Amino acid sequence: MSVAKGQRVGVVYRALATSIAFVAILALALLPFRQFEWLAISPLACVLAMLLALGLHARESAHWRLLALGCGLGISVVCAIELLSFIARGSAVDITIFGRFLNRSFASGLFCLGAALVMDVVLPARWGRHLLFGLLGALAALIGAAGLLALLIDASLAFDSMVLDGIRIPGSLILLLGGVTLLWGARLREIKPGRDSDTDLAERDFRDRSGFAVGLAILLITTVATLMFWRQVQIQSQAQYEAQLSASLQRFTEGVRSNVANALNLLNGVRGLFAASGFVDANEWSRYFQQVQIVYKYDPVLMVGFAAQRPGPVPNSAPQFVVTYVSPETATSLPAIGIHASESPVIATAIGDSVSTGQAVLSGPVDFSDYVPGIRNRGFFALIMVETGGESAPAGSQALDRQRGAVFFAVDAAQLATLAAMGGSEGLLVRIEDDEQRAPQAALFQSKGFDASAPFNSAALVVGGRKWTISTQYPPATLAAMRSRVPTMVLVSGLVAALVLFVVTWTLTGLRARALHFAQGVNRNLRKAQREQQAVTDTATAGIITANQAGTILYMNPAAARSFGVVASEMYGKSVGLLVPERFREVFIAGLGRIARGDVVRPLDHPLELVARHSNGTEFPVEILRSMWSSDGMNYFTAIVTEISQRKQAEKELEKRARELERSNSDLEQFAYVASHDLQEPLRMVASYVQLLSRRYRGRLDADADEFIDFAVDGARRMQNLIEDLLAYSRVGRSGRTPVATSVAECAQRAIAQLAGTIAECGASIRIDAQHRVLATPTQLTQVLQNLMGNALKFRGDRIPEIVVSSRDDGELVEVIVADNGIGIEPRHWDRIFSIFQRLHTRSEYSGTGIGLAICRKVIEGFGGRIWVQSTPGSGSEFHFTLPAGGE
Repeated sequence: MSVAKGQRVGVVYRALATSIAFVAILALALLPFRQFEWLAISPLACVLAMLLALGLHARESAHWRLLALGCGLGISVVCAIELLSFIARGSAVDITIFGRFLNRSFASGLFCLGAALVMDVVLPARWGRHLLFGLLGALAALIGAAGLLALLIDASLAFDSMVLDGIRIPGSLILLLGGVTLLWGARLREIKPGRDSDTDLAERDFRDRSGFAVGLAILLITTVATLMFWRQVQIQSQAQYEAQLSASLQRFTEGVRSNVANALNLLNGVRGLFAASGFVDANEWSRYFQQVQIVYKYDPVLMVGFAAQRPGPVPNSAPQFVVTYVSPETATSLPAIGIHASESPVIATAIGDSVSTGQAVLSGPVDFSDYVPGIRNRGFFALIMVETGGESAPAGSQALDRQRGAVFFAVDAAQLATLAAMGGSEGLLVRIEDDEQRAPQAALFQSKGFDASAPFNSAALVVGGRKWTISTQYPPATLAAMRSRVPTMVLVSGLVAALVLFVVTWTLTGLRARALHFAQGVNRNLRKAQREQQAVTDTATAGIITANQAGTILYMNPAAARSFGVVASEMYGKSVGLLVPERFREVFIAGLGRIARGDVVRPLDHPLELVARHSNGTEFPVEILRSMWSSDGMNYFTAIVTEISQRKQAEKELEKRARELERSNSDLEQFAYVASHDLQEPLRMVASYVQLLSRRYRGRLDADADEFIDFAVDGARRMQNLIEDLLAYSRVGRSGRTPVATSVAECAQRAIAQLAGTIAECGASIRIDAQHRVLATPTQLTQVLQNLMGNALKFRGDRIPEIVVSSRDDGELVEVIVADNGIGIEPRHWDRIFSIFQRLHTRSEYSGTGIGLAICRKVIEGFGGRIWVQSTPGSGSEFHFTLPAGGE
């Protein structure tokens, strides 16, 4: 850089720095004119701006470097206090040194300028000091330019509330001038002799200032474009936001209208009941509402009532309406019977409206507790005049044989609002007012949290002869979530893009040196990555082999070399076919070529088991995971090779043991079947002769002999039952029949028929509510249900047995439940009872062998289901089991 050029650069730099102090002094002079909002600035901000100008002048000379450092530290500390306080408390901190506080945007920009002064003194040139210096200056200039340009596009207020936080013209101008000064003088600094004299070519290239004008122009143009586009996006976003609020109000209003219309339609249906009947008595009233279930199907309706029309207390006086029927008849609604509804002005008005219009109408707002103490809700009455025997009698007629009155619904306004909000208006705060009663405390309904002082949308609704005003608003948190973040994202993205474009332009001024350093860095990183990759593959325990599409080995790691008994470096350039037996070699190489050309589509992401060849000629099994990749028009293969000799041996051993286990289980089942079957005949012989001995010699011997014979007869009988049950248990799963779609109800009926004697003996009640079909054999399903119902009859306690067999869908399975009211089972025995020969009671209490539930579990599990119990001691048990669904 020539001396003349250096002097010109210094003059411009000093002029820019001086202008900062000039703006600060001018702003201080204008402080009395506080009525000009856009000229406002705090005294503290002016003082910090003058410190900035002093620091920028001081950094030019090596002798005044510490003064520049002090100015930078002072500015940075004050601004950091402001910013940290905002982060900690979420609001600006009032710094009362000069009577006003610093706003966040000005503090952020000024902090960048102060930090730049500190870095300029502390960091050496080779650490990229000038780049940080220019970057911080660009950020400060960006904030200042945004503040000034916001005025030009009439977006100042919205932009100020979103980003700038109160920055005005003096503050924006100070930041813009400070940033430009930093950018202009980023590489302007006196070098101490012997300190930076060893700067290399790259550092000398960084001293070029040719990119300054282009970078600054890009920064300003991009900022202007960003603000203009942001303004348009913000306008569209606000329109969409307001449309969304209007749509929420419309959906809610339509929901209210629709639900009130449903209530009025239901009233017309009740009118049809009276029109079709000569006289509606209490029984007919109850039957009708038990069928239609209005109160249970339509949540807002708390109660339905009929107020019968009766003559007035004196001749020619107005008729009275007395509540005669209500539904549902509960402790809450029954007190309403006998109430003189016509004495209420609200109800009397509604009755008059219905008489005059002949239609269902709505009443004004009411507190239901004024009429029925048990109902504390607020709402309104939906009411219609009814008359039995056809159309209403002409006015003045004497048709006294007809039943007249008013049918009314007590409608809960809160439930109505909740129902109306379903389908897109959840979370909406609403207020529903009757236009004839607009006092705030007389609102038909008002959501908790509805703020009448906050903005809200309103709509009029005419329904049932009433005019309502519906007002809606969202909670502040919901409103904040509904507001689109697109404008903020556009603004932030645009400003970041402006800063990035400036940095790119700024850094391109030293393209040659940066390209050189970048290339050197890339080469270093590449060599490092290659070394790291080499270390990973060389130390891997699995073998890794890379080959081209011709089958030439390009790489083999040590683990693969050890598996094949070769030297890895010697295998480079050799055919991969050397690693497979000779009889497979040609086919293997040809297959690689076809896969590489795409002639054969084979999945490469699945393991492939092959026979490999060791260098000593032996063969061994391997598993290969392959991948194919391309480079420069060539296809390459990388394979991870794992020797699986031990795994293959383990698989053979496991398969052998599985066959042995299957054979053992088959032998055990055959043994149990044969043993129990062959024991039947001798046991039957013993039992017959012991029973014969009991009949012939009872009373001829002494009492001990008779008792011993009884013991023998009982033992033979129990042994015979045990063998029969064991034989049944061994037969489970040996029928050879294929499961078919079987009706649970039909099998339950067959089981009941087989237990008919026991059922009649104990007077049991059995109900079947199972409509499903399952995949099972009918005989075995009948056996399961018979065992479960037999246990329910046996373990019934002192009560008359009540058994319910039901079923329900459980996905692809059907769950069957057998419930009883017997003695129940303690939880600690729930698993134990399904094991063979497990009993919870002595034989003197309950007979049995303890095999019945074991048979049930074996049958159910054989069909792919499971069985379990849920029980409360003393209250009965529920046995559940699942089976595959068999269709309808």
